[in-house]
Amino acid sequence: MYELRTLVIEPKRRTYRHVQERVGDRAPTRYEEATIGIQSLEGFHYRPLWAPDRDLYDPAWSRLRVSDPDAFLDPRQFYYGSYVMNRAQRTDALAQMVAFVQERDLASTLPDRWIDVLAGVVIPLRHYEAGANLISINAARFAWGAPIGTAAAFSAMDRLANAQLLTEGGLSLPPRVRRAGGTEWLAAIKQAWIEHPAHQPARKMIEELLIEPDWAVGLVALDLADSLIFPLLFSHLVERAFTEGVSYYSLPAPFVWQWYEEQAKWLGVLRQTWLDDPEHGETNAAALADIATQWRPSALGAARALAGRIDELMGDTAATDFVERRYEEAVR
Repeated sequence: MYELRTLVIEPKRRTYRHVQERVGDRAPTRYEEATIGIQSLEGFHYRPLWAPDRDLYDPAWSRLRVSDPDAFLDPRQFYYGSYVMNRAQRTDALAQMVAFVQERDLASTLPDRWIDVLAGVVIPLRHYEAGANLISINAARFAWGAPIGTAAAFSAMDRLANAQLLTEGGLSLPPRVRRAGGTEWLAAIKQAWIEHPAHQPARKMIEELLIEPDWAVGLVALDLADSLIFPLLFSHLVERAFTEGVSYYSLPAPFVWQWYEEQAKWLGVLRQTWLDDPEHGETNAAALADIATQWRPSALGAARALAGRIDELMGDTAATDFVERRYEEAVR
């Protein structure tokens, strides 16, 4: 007779050596194993013909630098697998909510002033999100520090999803508003983004950031605008929609607000990483102050213009008052 017994073989080490050197003698997370130590540091074959003074992966692409490429780690622990699974679950939940709104034809119950706000202010920001997608892609390409570039790449895809959600919201507005088919309606929305005074400060800022050579300036400046625009449209305006029974907006829009809170979380950790860097912290602090001085007026102007248009359509000053309070809190 043979006796079956369990034999436990202890591994010589818990993970890859370069990961163990970083995290110590503990089992790393999957995110840490997928992220730490993947930044290319040497062996570049050529330099860009359009920037012969730079390596393909070069800290000099930005004023904001980290001495350790793995100093920043995404607090969400997103690597490809975890990001895809998380976003698949989020997309399923959002799709169910959108289906609920469409099946009950909640768009047909929209008051006229809310139709004007959505069609004239909210939906045209699909172009704001499309621009933010490109700004984030630029950061993903040029960021030095693979965890930073990875987070920026995921943010770029999220921005594209935001633009698609706003597009779907516009296409599901009542026919009496659109007065045209999908393609023609979206063309009209684009014209609002290009021509309406309420959108020109935001459009100007996005277009200037599209040609900003410093990828980190693009991320930080965009976040300054986000920190005013997203709370205005997806917190303040959602609360108002809920109070007034505008379910078409108050049900799906909080998904965008949840995304923004998550976006602000990893950018906050990145900003702190820059400030805490043992080698570049002081110069990073000065650079961040310069960026805020340069771009905060543009961000405030963009939010004020949108809020002013909302107030014009709603007949009060609630949106402008909200933006001013939010801005005062930010600069304290």
